[in-house]
Amino acid sequence: MKTTTFLSGCFEVYRLDEMKAHWKATRMKLFAARTAIDVQPELVERTRFKMEAHRKDIRLHGISPNAISFNSEQYATEQEIVRSSVGIIEEPVSEEQMRVLVKQCKENIDLTQHLLYSKKYDNKWKPQHRKLFAEGTEDGKKKNRPLNKQGWVLPLKKLCDKIGISTSFFTHNKHVTLDEAREYVLKERLAKTADMIAGSWLTVADRQSVENPVLMSYLSQTLDARTLALRLAQFKVNIETDMDRVRETGQYYNNIQLGKRMFAPTRKPKFVQTITGGMERRFEILDNQVNFIPFEHIASDLYKEKCRNTRVHCRDSTRVVLKYANYDGDDDFIHANRIEGGPLFSKFILTQAPMANTVGDFWRMIYQEKCPYIFMLISRKHPERCERYWPSTPSDDPLLVFGLTVENRGICTDRDPLFRITQLLITGPDGDKHHVEHWQADMNNSANLWSPLLLLRLARNCNRPIVVHDHLGISRAACLVAAEVAICNLIKGPSYKHPVQRAVQFVRSCRPFSVETPMQYIYIHRVVLFFFKDFLGSLRTIETDYQRWLMERSGRMFLDDLDAPVPGYRLLSPRVDPDLLRVVGRPERPNYRREAPDVVGEMPMPLQKKLPFNLID
Repeated sequence: MKTTTFLSGCFEVYRLDEMKAHWKATRMKLFAARTAIDVQPELVERTRFKMEAHRKDIRLHGISPNAISFNSEQYATEQEIVRSSVGIIEEPVSEEQMRVLVKQCKENIDLTQHLLYSKKYDNKWKPQHRKLFAEGTEDGKKKNRPLNKQGWVLPLKKLCDKIGISTSFFTHNKHVTLDEAREYVLKERLAKTADMIAGSWLTVADRQSVENPVLMSYLSQTLDARTLALRLAQFKVNIETDMDRVRETGQYYNNIQLGKRMFAPTRKPKFVQTITGGMERRFEILDNQVNFIPFEHIASDLYKEKCRNTRVHCRDSTRVVLKYANYDGDDDFIHANRIEGGPLFSKFILTQAPMANTVGDFWRMIYQEKCPYIFMLISRKHPERCERYWPSTPSDDPLLVFGLTVENRGICTDRDPLFRITQLLITGPDGDKHHVEHWQADMNNSANLWSPLLLLRLARNCNRPIVVHDHLGISRAACLVAAEVAICNLIKGPSYKHPVQRAVQFVRSCRPFSVETPMQYIYIHRVVLFFFKDFLGSLRTIETDYQRWLMERSGRMFLDDLDAPVPGYRLLSPRVDPDLLRVVGRPERPNYRREAPDVVGEMPMPLQKKLPFNLID
């Protein structure tokens, strides 16, 4: 009996492997057939090779539930197959190796953090390790030893002391485990982040740059809390009622059958209404050529070598004109636009990621506008998407451009665990100094609603322009600014039926092509709702509808790594976005506004051509 059960389990595992291989081959064939001609053939081939090489090492849990993985994971769940055997086997660490590593931790804080937060070393900490971290006072006396005698206590205490977190929770309680201590430290760091204020690097140098008198005056004198509450209540009602009506294929209301005949009228199709579907429809209306705002882009046409994508033009009326170090009067272009006015309390500059030939222009803009913050919302590990335009470490040589010296004066690690905060000092040709904070994070996860609000809190309290950029300056960066416009509009008014749609229209009027996909448009709604969640009450209906929409989105074709920490269907800007495939290989968008009735009464295109004969004899 046991042998039969074992053979049955082996057969199910073999069947699952066959099913995964079949789905993978099918997925690549479909994707290659649709996009290999237009979308980076080398990327497709490289992904195919990587998937084949690592097919046996891919875990069944934590992968993207796309057209392959979602069905495979569902099948594996139904068969109750043990997954613990799948994965990479790590070599065990001996006690002597662990002792050497712990000894090195005393002078290497990064190694300490790695040992404490890697599951591989959890069972290797011994009580005798605390002797390596024990220190004495200046009088030669021993310091007070913690009641918790476990080996990881003193290393974690040293790490918390550097960050500024109280350690009494795990030092005074000998029953606390390492997992509980890690959860406590994470909670304290997030709480510390929530109370974050502008760092001393900016406040000491120029206090006025991180104070916004317009915001303080409005909150103290003009704000009407009652009107704000009514406006927010109406905003929630409009979102919940603005649904899209979609027919479900193959589903009917009156589908009662008796034998082989149906005793009822003609079957009535079944329709469903969804909140997220209404947001998608609203984005389609916004993105239609009827609502396109024509603009002039003479400068970007003249400096195409300074544009990452020549199809993304820079609006002349709102572009940043470089005046610093403009010796010949012609070199004043940078692909950047000002977003200011309207309901905003602060000013923004949306720009593309610097290129090798525009790094100098970028720092000319920073120094000219005296920007206190730079928000970089993409990864710094891909030089093809963003040039390394700042000294990444304090030991790097200063950057010299157009008479400006850019120095790295330190990296702050205790203000936010999700961002890399670099303190930069710009010295002008006359010796005047300007302090800048560079905030960098790959803010591509749509589930992260805290990070944009933290950045907007910093920006809202500044009276000088804030530079925000991603790859092209029209996706994640535009989402951040559009969310701020919608938030400020709900606070200040006037009341609109669809404030997020008006916010995106406002941002597009300053920087065209901003907010590219429905995913980004929906993300702006979620950020705004999360900001006002304490005033809006329960958002369970909206969140449930969004999760259902995500499950439908997971079945689409995404060229993402199956073992990636965040699956492609959850990314704001996936490597290959299915929503943007429709514009691949097509001419760029015409620069005119199409009138709604301009095709009414027109003849079909083939009949409008001049005929070779006269229809009237």
